[in-house]
Amino acid sequence: MAVRRSQERRGYQRLTSIFRIGDLRSFLAGEWRLDRDIDDDRLGQNGVLHGLARFSQSGDGLAYREVGRLTFGDYADDVSRDYRYDFPEKAVARISFADGRPFHELDLRRGKAAVRHLCGDDIYNGVITADSPDRWTATWTVNGPRKAIRIASVFRREGSFDAAGGVDFDERQ
Repeated sequence: MAVRRSQERRGYQRLTSIFRIGDLRSFLAGEWRLDRDIDDDRLGQNGVLHGLARFSQSGDGLAYREVGRLTFGDYADDVSRDYRYDFPEKAVARISFADGRPFHELDLRRGKAAVRHLCGDDIYNGVITADSPDRWTATWTVNGPRKAIRIASVFRREGSFDAAGGVDFDERQ
């Protein structure tokens, strides 16, 4: 699998432990170092994103903002993405795009969740895993008439032993 190869190339290592989350909002709150590998089978290209993700208080939920440097084929630029996390239960989040459209629900009480999002004719199947109090991953497989992509993201809590240097969040806003 191309994602596994690209992760090994960059020195990432998949942890086998699973960390159960009882309070998802508290777990997510704060800043996370973000490293993402993107493998597009249709285009035959690979890409990476290195940046920072911040979950900040917004009303009864959390606002998510990620910023970073995306390199994909010949393309390289600073990018950002925003989501909204609402919490109908302490351990469950309803995630929406910045414009309010629903994305998916997330329940990490067992430490791992399978999620799905339909985008037109494309299907996004994801597995989100909490590996420790300071690390979680999101792996997406996207298939459809327009896409054949694998996306693997690793989030390391900023300030933890596992986090590496890189993007300054305030410079990317």
